[in-house]
Amino acid sequence: QVVILEKTPEGEVPLPITSVGQIRSLPIEDARRELPVRIRGVVTDAKNSFYDRWITIQDETGGIFVSLGLASNSLPGFGELWEVEGHTRAGDFAPTVLADQTICLGDGRLPAPARPTWTELLNGSMDVQWAELEGLITDVHSNRVALLLPEGRLDIRMDGRTESDLRPFLKSVVRIRGVLY
Repeated sequence: QVVILEKTPEGEVPLPITSVGQIRSLPIEDARRELPVRIRGVVTDAKNSFYDRWITIQDETGGIFVSLGLASNSLPGFGELWEVEGHTRAGDFAPTVLADQTICLGDGRLPAPARPTWTELLNGSMDVQWAELEGLITDVHSNRVALLLPEGRLDIRMDGRTESDLRPFLKSVVRIRGVLY
């Protein structure tokens, strides 16, 4: 049995925002209002450097970029489940989150990867999403591979890999999983 205690006016998001999908669907003007968020998700990518500390996390509604700023002196690891409290921001491409506090909840489970269409790859709608691509590697240069898909060629930068790591996959059909940017 469900009893509605308080109804949210049509078009308004209840606060704090608790899903990545709600944040991603915000108009940029609303993201600039620094709306409070409390989301949980699995870390799908992370960076920790002197100048840059961020993660991408994904819940059942999608993935989002989270700037860690000064929220924590630890860096979440790939595949861990984290809770992030913070607020929305207008990113370069889509709404993002600035973390005020982060809490590790233990090991997470990576979601099933999205398998984007060619149109989704080209229009940017899969930005910051955990995905899998399958195709033929036709060229390797530095940390980049040319992946031939049925619809065309896609150049993919493979962070953390070198040309010598990638060269053995030349002329092979592969599946690549990662976060799309």
